Amino acid sequence: TKKNKASPDRLEDKPEERQKENLKILQFSTLDLLSLINNVLDFNKIDSDKLELEAVSFRLAEFVENICFGLRQKANDKELRFILDIDSRLEETHIVSDPTRLSQVIYNLVSNAIKFTDKGSITVKLERVNKTGNRVDVLFSVTDTGIGIREDRHETIFEMFAQAESHITRKYGGTGLGLAIVKQVLTLFNSSIYVESTYGSGARFFFTISFATTEDATRTNIPAPADN
Repeated sequence: TKKNKASPDRLEDKPEERQKENLKILQFSTLDLLSLINNVLDFNKIDSDKLELEAVSFRLAEFVENICFGLRQKANDKELRFILDIDSRLEETHIVSDPTRLSQVIYNLVSNAIKFTDKGSITVKLERVNKTGNRVDVLFSVTDTGIGIREDRHETIFEMFAQAESHITRKYGGTGLGLAIVKQVLTLFNSSIYVESTYGSGARFFFTISFATTEDATRTNIPAPADN
């Protein structure tokens, strides 16, 4: 009788690539779980006035690029176009702020946009709207071509555990914590979150933060994006 032998080609069918893909999936699942845990913990801290912002110097453009690197992969997995548009006047701007909390806001908004968009694009935009002395005002916006939000839900979606529609919750999942924590964290930056959306035609979330700036790049440390 002839024994079947496994083909060497099949055994060596790029196992490293398969492992990378599995690790990638595991990484994003871990980030999502960690995001949920941190959101719950931070919500409690903010309510009890125990959460304070750090003051770290870093280059804003590079920092946002680092955050969007992993989020771009999540968008690519859904075959969505990911656009990062950073005002050229911000390219060399070093700010003094809290990278962990800023990362948390951006991560939650972009993850939310990706979740509720089945086709089209996700656009993350940073625009310098004012520069006075050692302060710079930056407008952040996250725009998607997803399912949109009914006008009568524009305010309630920022409430804890709120979802736009029950059937949307069943289809897309989620806890309703992401936008609530964004609203709460932005209060620490003396900022507010706004939304423009037409049901069925996508949504745009935006906010403005005034940062202190520093020209001393020698002290600047580009922090790794928080795992939210």
